[in-house]
Amino acid sequence: MEFTKWKSLRLIWFPWFLFHLYVYAKYSFIVDSPDSLQFIRSSITTLVLVGCLFYSVGFKCFTRLFWQSVFVIAVIDELFGIYELDEFSVLNYLIISTFYLVLALYAFKNRTIWWQSQANET
Repeated sequence: MEFTKWKSLRLIWFPWFLFHLYVYAKYSFIVDSPDSLQFIRSSITTLVLVGCLFYSVGFKCFTRLFWQSVFVIAVIDELFGIYELDEFSVLNYLIISTFYLVLALYAFKNRTIWWQSQANET
């Protein structure tokens, strides 16, 4: 676990993801009592939001392969959720797409977080 340089553009995302993590965790785990399948699906989405928070503050946690795996599992989970509901909401799609966009940047694209820390280790 390690912090990298702060980037102002990434910090703009921090309140957005913190708010959504708070609201999502409150309603998914505390207000509603989830069954086992819903608990797993809510945990995946919560992990996506935690990854987005890590990206926004420039925090390297776990490995890049871990976050890539979380991204793939979360996309499959989200597609299953869309299929299961048989409905499509543009507002929900826009909000959730920011989660997956930022997690994809964290897991696949962001060289500052992952490569800078590798250069410091050598």
